[in-house]
Amino acid sequence: MRNLCPLFVAMMLALTLAGTASARNQLELEGLLDVAFAASIQRTDLDSGGDLGNGVGLNVNAGLQAGEHLAFLVGYEWQTGDDYDTHYFPVTVRAYSPLLLERLRFYATAGLGLFFTRMHSEFTPNGNQRAAAFDAGGGFQVDISEQIALLVYARYQRGLGEVDDYESIIQGLGFQYRWGL
Repeated sequence: MRNLCPLFVAMMLALTLAGTASARNQLELEGLLDVAFAASIQRTDLDSGGDLGNGVGLNVNAGLQAGEHLAFLVGYEWQTGDDYDTHYFPVTVRAYSPLLLERLRFYATAGLGLFFTRMHSEFTPNGNQRAAAFDAGGGFQVDISEQIALLVYARYQRGLGEVDDYESIIQGLGFQYRWGL
């Protein structure tokens, strides 16, 4: 019986590796690049002494979509208003619904990253702050072609640590480019 245990373990390992290899061959990976214009509603009174007004900005993400339902992205988001700039560098996970109406799908997203803010006022010498932040939200994507999609989304963003009083609701409209790997 003892002689059969290593043989059994070796067979199970070989079957597992063979199954993983065939699953890997079936899993489609696609590259993603999102570019969106965004508007934000800021709700905060940062320790730097200023209340941030509403702003506009740009959101860029790049990453991989694994199969039809899951994507991993890294990104950069810039928001600006009359008296501030914010910069956010998130790592994001996106979960997609099944395709609806042949071109429409919904998605949920959550991310965690580094957050920087810079105030534009000479009255706030401590106006530069950096900390971690998280965001969560969702949206929908409409496929225009096999490679181009329209994105509409809304996210809630919250600062952590030093900027835990920072909150923002970000609404965006943009495009996504996909390519096979």
